[in-house]
Amino acid sequence: MYVTSLPGVDIRVLDALTTKEQADFQEFWTDIYKRAWDSLVADLSAKMQKQFHVDYKLVSRETSQFQANTNDSLEDSGILIRFDMPKYAVLHVISVGVWSEEAYNSPGLVIDFKDQDQFGELLHQVDSEVKVGRNTINVDHDFETDQLLISYDSLLYGLRKTENKEYDTGYSYYDKLFCTLSCGWGEGEVRQINGGGLNVKFNIRCSIEKYLCENINLFKMPLLWQCGLELVEERRYGNRLNEFTTMSFQDAEAMEGKYRFEFDKELTNAIGSQRIYEDPICFQCNGITSTKTILP
Repeated sequence: MYVTSLPGVDIRVLDALTTKEQADFQEFWTDIYKRAWDSLVADLSAKMQKQFHVDYKLVSRETSQFQANTNDSLEDSGILIRFDMPKYAVLHVISVGVWSEEAYNSPGLVIDFKDQDQFGELLHQVDSEVKVGRNTINVDHDFETDQLLISYDSLLYGLRKTENKEYDTGYSYYDKLFCTLSCGWGEGEVRQINGGGLNVKFNIRCSIEKYLCENINLFKMPLLWQCGLELVEERRYGNRLNEFTTMSFQDAEAMEGKYRFEFDKELTNAIGSQRIYEDPICFQCNGITSTKTILP
């Protein structure tokens, strides 16, 4: 599908809207596409709220507390998080805390995020400068795996050991190295691996964006029309004025109205085509209220 298939859009318009800060119209298009995607996610979330419970947090935890001694393990150390996630849930790592015995500036402390275990796929990596003492490293990243190993090389970095942080919230089992948590439909666990050394703040939430990604074939037309809406906005409020971008107020209103009508129609049709049975946790039907008119 191509945005140039929309009425009033061609390559000359994209090129004419490209600013001097952007390398070419393809870089401009990348920005427009990102805005269109974010707007579609927001609109879908709002509309799905009327039928399903979405985007709510299932679990929120801080994994560890620091000990007084340094981790001298000869193997990679860290935290293993496992959770029986619903289909449309994601594990979101907010930050990783460390207590460093040395300063690591350049290169900084490297933390790996791997699928399943130390032999699994490297999903993400952060490299951060740390000072002596407590440090918080921002991560802000979603993971779609049921088991995530967050680790560092304890031979390279001198970090204090950690043990599990205890919560009085109904754990099935708890000790300083391993604990489980029951969530009604499944179970999760946190393990300190080879002395730990990391304090991971994370939550598990249902993600309307993940739902949209996995069903994008059903939402491709709303996304196309949303791209058109973003282009209209850029033509109306952008700082580039030329023969391909200048338009009257009436023309802009008419084009935006056309695009908005098509977007709303396609989004309504796409939502109406869904019958969600594969995830009863993230999508719980609110029920349907029906009416029947009886004429006298």
